[in-house]
Amino acid sequence: MTKYLENIFDITNTYDLIISDVFGVVHDGQRLLKNADKFFKQEASKVALLTNDGRGIDDVAEHLKGYNFLKKEHYKDLFTSGFFLDEFYKLNSESNIKCFILDDYLETSANRKEAVLSVPSITFTSDIKEANYCFASGVCKFDLDYIKNNQDLLSKLTILKNNHCKLLCPNPDKFVVYDNRLIVLAGFIAEQYQKLGGEVISFGKPNKYPYEFIINKYNPNKVLMIGDTLETDIDGANQVGIDSLLIGTGVTKHYWQNNNHGGTFESWLADSTIKPTWYIDEF
Repeated sequence: MTKYLENIFDITNTYDLIISDVFGVVHDGQRLLKNADKFFKQEASKVALLTNDGRGIDDVAEHLKGYNFLKKEHYKDLFTSGFFLDEFYKLNSESNIKCFILDDYLETSANRKEAVLSVPSITFTSDIKEANYCFASGVCKFDLDYIKNNQDLLSKLTILKNNHCKLLCPNPDKFVVYDNRLIVLAGFIAEQYQKLGGEVISFGKPNKYPYEFIINKYNPNKVLMIGDTLETDIDGANQVGIDSLLIGTGVTKHYWQNNNHGGTFESWLADSTIKPTWYIDEF
């Protein structure tokens, strides 16, 4: 059963490694979240950031500097889905990969496209029928109601699935909260592809590998995962058997607030199949 906290420092001394999400925990895309600066400064020597951001580690670290959120001062290590995607490219032995990028629907970051196209075995194709891979990364250009019923997108995904294409998705997140709105991400499109029967290769939470990679690097006695999303942060932590803390500053609490038809958040969370060890409204 989830235990509710008022002060996170009541539990942090029992953990020697804290893995933390970034968007929705550290910042909201515009500013640092309440008391995040204080918390991460106090726990910096324990903190490894793990974000489903499809960019590389250096790009995300540079972005965090814009919030005056700095390595050593606020955290000791940083891992991104983009990092794990790059590791996949290095280990991938397939040749003659023709990759179709779903950028009609996504604001795909330029450096992710470059990462795809810089791999010697991968070439870009604009012909969807000759593709054997496809790529989805970034923020959706459309809102949720439009994209989930978009027949052109579903038609393209069906063609890719029928051609047995593998969809590379560095960021499995389906949504992010920005300016008090749910913004659709590439993970939502990847989920649609899976529902059609297509194969998705994703590189971030809730996959076990990123958690195991960090745990194996530091070999801690006791680990806490902090995140704002049940389906990624908390589910992944549960899969690898570590404690987790859900914070109410991001996706899950926002989703509940906008879809609440009566009842309390506590009762809703108790009915969820994914349960965190701890819950706190904010740092």
